[in-house]
Amino acid sequence: MAVTLRQVADEAGVSIATVSLVLAGRGDRYRDETCVRVRAAAERLGYRPNASARFMQRGRFGIVGLLNPVDHRLGTLPHGMVEGATRALERHDRYLLLVRLERSRLLEGPVPAVLAERMTDGFLVNLHLRVRAEEEAAVDRLGVPCVWLNHKRGDACVHPDDEGAGRLLAERLLAAGHRRLAWADCSYGDDPDPEHYSALDRRQGFIAACAAAGAPCQVRLTRGWTPAERRVPWALDWLRQGEDRPTAIATGNEDSAVTVATAALSLGLRVGADLALATIHNQPVFAGGRLIPTALVPVEAVGERAVELLLARIDGREDGPAPGPVPFAFDAGAGIAQPG
Repeated sequence: MAVTLRQVADEAGVSIATVSLVLAGRGDRYRDETCVRVRAAAERLGYRPNASARFMQRGRFGIVGLLNPVDHRLGTLPHGMVEGATRALERHDRYLLLVRLERSRLLEGPVPAVLAERMTDGFLVNLHLRVRAEEEAAVDRLGVPCVWLNHKRGDACVHPDDEGAGRLLAERLLAAGHRRLAWADCSYGDDPDPEHYSALDRRQGFIAACAAAGAPCQVRLTRGWTPAERRVPWALDWLRQGEDRPTAIATGNEDSAVTVATAALSLGLRVGADLALATIHNQPVFAGGRLIPTALVPVEAVGERAVELLLARIDGREDGPAPGPVPFAFDAGAGIAQPG
């Protein structure tokens, strides 16, 4: 049975109010010996203050809200990101509250009631597909600290370093000796304004790294999103180039990697031997009969850093982590073969 404030007060020979103030760190009005006696009594009895009471004394709830759209297609929430966030919260004895809402409700009045009525100290905002300026303004009006996930927004965001991921793939392929490289995308294709900026950032990072190394880089894009049945024929068209065919291909997503691998196998090309293939995904990708080199999206690290940044702002501390990009890790899979 939990030890109560009354039991500590009886043990120390003081009032409950005195115990409450001393253990809350507000015992300045009492003599030093009184404070020492109260703390010693609490320690002897094994008293543990209620977390909710501690936060309420500080004007806090101890809860961080995770703002997520009802339609998951408008704000994908990887499991690893939640794991990273909850791990960081547990270190600080805080808790996560999932708040789901239709994005259209963000624009209802000065502050959406569904958010204003939540007892939260701040929000992690998981709205990252085609974010509108009006939605950003609505979040700003919440009146509590907020940190955006997977969305670039000044110093109030934490997101994967997608441009760095593109550079990482190019650097690994170049280091293996490849000089005829290509970037392929049949998911977003040549869409100049994809749903999420990561598609462009990854491609631009790859192209920039190739240019810095003086290596030619082909860019093969479908005309926007392409139905599954038309993807392999698209890849076959340019993999039949013969001597002009790239020796290494990078893609910004798993779907494009599997498409290229399927087309390569149908032409009798061995993925990893005749054609090096690398991609970007949350976990290592299996394509062409092997695990291919993969730049791993740092979903857990994004969730963890976002929480640490948010808690620092909630508590008014300046020791929080830097906002902005989080680097990718690299899984070499079955390795990158040198060009034949």
